[in-house]
Amino acid sequence: VWRTRDRPVPMVAEACSIGLPTLTTPYPLGRFLEARGGALVTEASAQGLADGLRRLLDEDAPEIGRRGAKIVREEISWDAVGRSWLDQARALL
Repeated sequence: VWRTRDRPVPMVAEACSIGLPTLTTPYPLGRFLEARGGALVTEASAQGLADGLRRLLDEDAPEIGRRGAKIVREEISWDAVGRSWLDQARALL
């Protein structure tokens, strides 16, 4: 469990990148990953944390971890973001 209120993006992306089933709160990256099946999102409360941790025990949690790693690798890694930026810049020229 890592408090991500101050710096959520690096911590969640790092956890996902190594295939850990990841539980996060509903901020933009968390929602992005959840929509693609690569993370679990829960409310930022004690009850939300408890419910989310129980969900990490589900049999599909390892698959969520694998999908999270694939999403980070293909969509939000430095290489993927850099390619996207370059493509956007080229389109402006």
